[in-house]
Amino acid sequence: MGKIPDGVMEEFSANSDLTLNHIVDGFRKNLPSHLEYNSKQVNQFECGLHESIFTYTNRIRWLMEDTRKIFGLIRGENIGLLLDSSDANLGFNRDKQFKEHLMELVNEQITADRLKTLYVASYGTNINSLWPYPMCANSRAINELKYFIREQLIPMGGSNLLSGIKHMIMFGRKQLDVIIIICGSYPDQPAIFIQQYLEQIFAGFTSPRLHLVAYDCRNPEVNQLLAQLATIKNDFIYHCYLTENESAVYTSDEIARLLKEINDAQKVLEVVGHLRQEMESSSTIAQQAIDEVNMVSNAICNSPVYYLPQPTDTSLLHGKLQLDHLHRQCCRQWKPFQPTSSQVWLHKHGLKARKLNLFQILAPNAYSQVVGYVPSIQRSVSAQIHEKCMVQVRWLDGSIKNVHVDPNELYKYQTQITNLVGLLEKRIHWLTQKSRGYFGTLIEPNVIILIDLSGYNTIYMVHIHYCLRHLLEEQISTKSKFNLMIFGSDSKAYQSNLIDVNANNLQASWDWFKTHNCSGSRNLLSALRLVFESQSEKDLFESHLGIYIFTSGIPDQDSEVISSYLEAKRCTFLNTHVHVALYHVDNTITDKHFPCRYANITETANSLREIAHSTPNGRFHWFRENGIIESDDVRVLLDEIDEAVSYSKQAQLLVASITDKRVGSEVNWNKSDKSIVSKSSSTANQLMGGWDPSNQIEPRLNLLTLARKEAIDAKMKSITTDNDSHPKALTWYQEINNTDRIRSNPMKSKVSGRKKSNTLVKPIQIKRFNCQIPTDEERLTSREWLRKYSIRSLGLNLTRLTSGMDCKHEMSFVNSTRTMVHARYCSGLFPLVNVAGTLRHLQYTLDELEAFEQEVVKALKRYVKRYEWLTTGSRKYFGLICEECIVILIDTSGSMDAHLNEIKTYLKLLIWEQLHKNKVFFNMVSFSSTLLEWQASGVVMADEIYCHDAIAWIDQLKATGGTCTGEAILCGLNHLQIMNSSNIKEMHDVNFNEMSKGIYLITDGKPDVSCSSLIKNINEVWNLTPDSNVDSQNTKIARTSKTLNNTTSKKDKIKHTKASKLVQLHKCPPIHTISYTNDQTALLFLKKLSNLTNGRFHTFLDMTSTINVFLDYLLQSLSKMNTNENDNRSTYQKDILSFPNIQSDDIRLIQKEIRTTYRTLICLKYFQDVYKETKLLRK
Repeated sequence: MGKIPDGVMEEFSANSDLTLNHIVDGFRKNLPSHLEYNSKQVNQFECGLHESIFTYTNRIRWLMEDTRKIFGLIRGENIGLLLDSSDANLGFNRDKQFKEHLMELVNEQITADRLKTLYVASYGTNINSLWPYPMCANSRAINELKYFIREQLIPMGGSNLLSGIKHMIMFGRKQLDVIIIICGSYPDQPAIFIQQYLEQIFAGFTSPRLHLVAYDCRNPEVNQLLAQLATIKNDFIYHCYLTENESAVYTSDEIARLLKEINDAQKVLEVVGHLRQEMESSSTIAQQAIDEVNMVSNAICNSPVYYLPQPTDTSLLHGKLQLDHLHRQCCRQWKPFQPTSSQVWLHKHGLKARKLNLFQILAPNAYSQVVGYVPSIQRSVSAQIHEKCMVQVRWLDGSIKNVHVDPNELYKYQTQITNLVGLLEKRIHWLTQKSRGYFGTLIEPNVIILIDLSGYNTIYMVHIHYCLRHLLEEQISTKSKFNLMIFGSDSKAYQSNLIDVNANNLQASWDWFKTHNCSGSRNLLSALRLVFESQSEKDLFESHLGIYIFTSGIPDQDSEVISSYLEAKRCTFLNTHVHVALYHVDNTITDKHFPCRYANITETANSLREIAHSTPNGRFHWFRENGIIESDDVRVLLDEIDEAVSYSKQAQLLVASITDKRVGSEVNWNKSDKSIVSKSSSTANQLMGGWDPSNQIEPRLNLLTLARKEAIDAKMKSITTDNDSHPKALTWYQEINNTDRIRSNPMKSKVSGRKKSNTLVKPIQIKRFNCQIPTDEERLTSREWLRKYSIRSLGLNLTRLTSGMDCKHEMSFVNSTRTMVHARYCSGLFPLVNVAGTLRHLQYTLDELEAFEQEVVKALKRYVKRYEWLTTGSRKYFGLICEECIVILIDTSGSMDAHLNEIKTYLKLLIWEQLHKNKVFFNMVSFSSTLLEWQASGVVMADEIYCHDAIAWIDQLKATGGTCTGEAILCGLNHLQIMNSSNIKEMHDVNFNEMSKGIYLITDGKPDVSCSSLIKNINEVWNLTPDSNVDSQNTKIARTSKTLNNTTSKKDKIKHTKASKLVQLHKCPPIHTISYTNDQTALLFLKKLSNLTNGRFHTFLDMTSTINVFLDYLLQSLSKMNTNENDNRSTYQKDILSFPNIQSDDIRLIQKEIRTTYRTLICLKYFQDVYKETKLLRK
């Protein structure tokens, strides 16, 4: 057939009203019923797959060679190169290997014959560029690049990656094809800032593309950041390289894509293998093969999320909803099962509904006690007929009734109770399955789902998607009408009114929900107002509506406000119920996401429970990943089970008491008139909840006949006589008194006794040492904390092992031989170790040294945990708040403009994480040219109201003017002194004189006045100088005495000065300085100010990467200790011991103690090696 002429197809489509889409849809509806293939097609297809796998493998092998393994494959003719020259990347002996790899990269991939344009820069704290603009790539430019790498690539402070990216884009946006960023340290800026900048800057143009290289970085956050940046555009490339772990290269984009293709090809090969094996089978097998191919293709098309925690069935989060049962329901026209609450369910299936109350069972055979008056004895007497055939039971109204106990009837009752308990347990199991375990049971025919999408739930977004998807498929699909709403700071609804439940609406609502992200706070009240104000009055008045709130924290408003609003709406809309489902997350506040209103999990649960119970039949549901913590539906069922078990035990007690009394009366006639209580009945009484044995009247049983009693007595008498006829064997006991002594051996020599009397003092037992450091962190400065838990304080001081007199090594000079001779008792008895240049004896076994080492390692792990705690949260930015009453001084001068937004964010974190959590009394003062006080009346306690007010005050701060540091310090001191007024004492009922006080100064540099004059003024105000009389006396002594007394007077003066300073520090609070500057003069001033007032110095700038690297070294070293890898362990120990000090006081002291602990471990290793060598020489 020839080709169809142009225009014929369009004319035919116009006449027949058919288009290409109609034809394709027709083919899709009429799919082939079976798959036709032959052996030749299968062989060709399989060969193609093997060739593809071989090609991919060769490509991976080629990419793993030379510098392509280190930096990836460089593509492009116009290249920009941005190098990381921070201290963390080029320090610690890393620069030599880094420069060698860069020189290899220049020789192999960045050559003059392959490039047209080249631009090179490095970033640290500042940017250092090789040329002012992109240069033409020639041999001269390549030589200059090599010289730049060898000589000018030096450590330059921090890691200002954002400025480096801005610089490269500004100079090479029009002339460069690709920008290669080689990063080896964590940037100074938060990751979200860099990601948002790149997303915005690359939204407007397509070039240049980024080639991101994570070079030998042990911090996983750097790899995660660069991998996320590479996902901004499809042509961005991420490459990872680690010298110690070659498998890290396989996470690079190019290699990972090839591995994915190989994996997909292998999956298809498995399908082809099945086709080859079943080639001669029927069409059913062919259909199964088609299904497997479709499954593999669908798996390939899906894009799994690798960087978030997610359920096992991640593919469901990207596909369509599974609503096959909804289609079957429409075809069969039957109503789905509508569940009810457990309270309503118990009205039909509970104890009361089945009439299984024990007193209801006993009521037909219960008779009131008969009491009559006997004139002859002139008193009332009760009938005693119950003693022979009945049991006395105390009834619910307090009266005593005689009950005839029928064991057969009680056995049937026990069977019914057991069946009911089994049914209740089945319902509890049903309530905890599938989406009912997440949201509870949706019982109303019309539902509205309110989902919390606040910014704090960002890391739990996958879990929320997972729960909501199952809810839509399993429960909402069985309802009549529904609607979805999300709330954060603002509230949004999928539709303004309730819509019908069908497959299209459910799928559309699911797609709508997936387009929203987490942001803002939890404004629950606005979401509830949106529900009641947007819905039609017909839906609210006539239909049974259920509002289900799915949240993970406390709302912005108080529970009383929300409850009062719901109670007002309850009076108008009687058929509307509000239910709350709480998803339990950890009680942690991160520096990226912190709540608008802080509360621990107990306060959160109490608040949400009150909101749920503010409407009639409202239910509260609380769960987490491992199961349900609290649920009203489950709690009602458990109460019903407890009541059923209580009835069962009471019935068991009745039957057991009758049976045990009969047996007891047969054994002992004399006790037949008393109430006999068996061990089983007493045990049942103890286990029975709500059953009071003191209120129970024990039943009396029928008496045995006299003949039977005499026969039993005769039998028991004969048994007793037989037992007494056999003589008992005598038992000899050796008495051992405390005063007894072991008889000495007369053959023992006197010399041995003499030696025993002259034995040396026993060494300290290592096993007594126990590293007991609390796992919970204490609000103490590092100096105070180490005073309690340092190596020396815990008794783990290494000098104690060789400091005794028995450890001394004796040597003497012998004149006859003219040599130094060791003492005879020292030769070969104990290992000889060198301690600080002195030979000492080690009188410990290897087991004792290992026990000592275990305690030291335990202390080291606790120090690392403390170090990690001090470098997380708000403690990382402002240090640890240890005092009970503080004033925070915030520098808002013009020079703080670059840091003010960052300080505002972290101050909010500080308020919730440290101040509100620990109920600290605080106040804030901002200072520039003038002072701005938050609370002019003084300090206040950090309750929820004041914390919100403080956050609002922080938001309105602006940077402008000068820096009046001295006036701000005096203002802070004034606030701490005026808090002793009577009105504040009565308000808070505390003694402020006994509180610890402190001033926290947050600034970026020097004050407006001279630093020395300010230090002098603060010294005078704090009155830290000794008395004038003491100065004059010391001066006189210094002038008149030129002997040793002069030195003595100086010592007395120093002691008096320290004592007076300590006394004054109780009156004046310490000043803790927080630095936001790199100026050495300003840093020196802040350190002097903190040391003068016994405060602490803290700095945050250029410290993040250093802290992360040191912490990474510590964690790697601890992991090697657990695996006993001595080589790698010693390498990390050397890095830790040579690591530079951190300027912050608290962190520096912990870091110093960690180094001391590592030196102790190294010395212990030396002792163990010496001990082993000595033991081998003895053999």
